[in-house]
Amino acid sequence: MGRKKTYVQDDYYEQMRAITRYYDEIDEKIILLRSRMHAILHLSFPELEQLITPSSAIFLNIVQLYPHPALLMAHSKTIIKNRLKSNTRKNLSLERAEKKAIVLLEVVGNSYPAVAMSEGRKEYPVLRSFPSIGDNTVCRLIGELGDIHRFKNAKQLNAYVGIDIMRYQSGNTHYRDRINKT
Repeated sequence: MGRKKTYVQDDYYEQMRAITRYYDEIDEKIILLRSRMHAILHLSFPELEQLITPSSAIFLNIVQLYPHPALLMAHSKTIIKNRLKSNTRKNLSLERAEKKAIVLLEVVGNSYPAVAMSEGRKEYPVLRSFPSIGDNTVCRLIGELGDIHRFKNAKQLNAYVGIDIMRYQSGNTHYRDRINKT
């Protein structure tokens, strides 16, 4: 008696497994990129998602052409219409492109991008001066913390954020502060 022969699957199935796993990997990356685009767009041009379906091809073309409302303000309705027509699928009519251009220009007047709103604030350049902190992070910090001047000291800010600093001192010995994991 010998050992039973192990089933060997056809090479086709092995190739299909590799292809579908690769597809899943790409699909996850697309979801991640859309999420990142949504977060950035929410700061730079939040009204766009309310106007046009985010999954549509024209939405992606508009984001590519005009990721910030200031870029729209620099163009006339005719230029916007022509750019939409030439950069979108071929069956976009000039009439539809003009309607989209009109709607986009109307929204620009009421746009409230976070960066533009925050640049004039006192805390903006201070937070922006920290290494590795960009415009979007500064806006998020301001949005989450609110008026930072309401905190009398760093301990109050830490408590608000939920950071528990562990400080150990004994006589003349001072250990480096650490964040308590609780």
